[in-house]
This record gives sequence, structure tokens and C-alpha cells, in this order.
Amino acid sequence: TRAKEIGLLLATGEPVKFVRKLLLTEGAIVTAVGCVIGLPAAVAYGWLMVYGLNNWWSAAVGGSFLTLHVSPLSLLGGLVGTFVTMFFSVWLAVRKLGKMSVRSLLAGTVTDEDQLPEAARSRRPLIVGVACATLAMGLAAASYVSEALDPAAAFFGVGALALIAVLSLYRARPLRP
Repeated sequence: TRAKEIGLLLATGEPVKFVRKLLLTEGAIVTAVGCVIGLPAAVAYGWLMVYGLNNWWSAAVGGSFLTLHVSPLSLLGGLVGTFVTMFFSVWLAVRKLGKMSVRSLLAGTVTDEDQLPEAARSRRPLIVGVACATLAMGLAAASYVSEALDPAAAFFGVGALALIAVLSLYRARPLRP
């Protein structure tokens, strides 16, 4: 949505490195503010979930024994983890800046469809998707037949692999205008 602004900065002679630094600094500030605002909301959401599980859905968890544990270390870990994840997303978006033409940026027409030839030639998402799906099925089968694997670890491992597989396979599909 800010392609025109970025194109204007580049068209007036600002170097790509400066524009990237500007966007990353802005992204870091917005990310930090969002994390600080979101922290109390996350605690409130956690409290509401525990309250709901203890009162409204107690039969689903086998009683009302759940408590919310909030510590400064867990809050700091959540804050840092969220900041890193969000800033990484900003960085991924900004790093493509140098590959886009100033003309496209000024026109505001830069989309994934503009990069169709490169995306169509790349088989990496398909390979990653198939590999992760295969690993997820293998891990699920191994946890079913073997008691050596921790069921909780296998559950989260299969879930993570399945998520990566679905996202990769979605990305591998041909982009259509």
C-alpha cells in the first residue's frame, strides 16, 4: 500500500539502502508499540481462556484446576518473541525493495503477480511442502506405533510440519491474475 511513497523516495534520488533503513526503523517502532499495547491484552486473553475453561467448559478439561501463571520472565519472553517475529515479517517485506522497479513502485502496481515468471520456475515451495507433509505423516505413524516418543512432542511436531506443508503447498500453486 505504500509502494507510491517508496517509489517517490527512490525517484527523488534517495538510495535503496536509506529507504530500507527508514522502513525498518519505522517498522521497529510500530512493532515495539504494538508489542507493548498487546502485552496487557494477551494477559487478559489468557485470563479469559482460563476462566472459561474453569467455568464454562470445565467438563472439557476434566474439572476446574487450571490457573493463570504470569511472571515477568514469561511476559518478557512473549514480548521478545513477538517483536522478533513481527520485525522479521517487516524485514522480509522490505528486503524485496531493491528488486522492484521505481516505475512499478510509483504506479503502485507491484504485486505477487508481477513476479510470476520467477515464482513459476521455482520448485522450492513444492519440494518443501511435500517433504514436510511426508515427515508429518511419518512422525504421526511413528508416535502411533512407538511409545518411545512423547505424545505431546509428537503432536506439536506433526502440527508444525503440517502447517509448513500447507503454507508451502499453497505458495507452490500457480499465481493467477
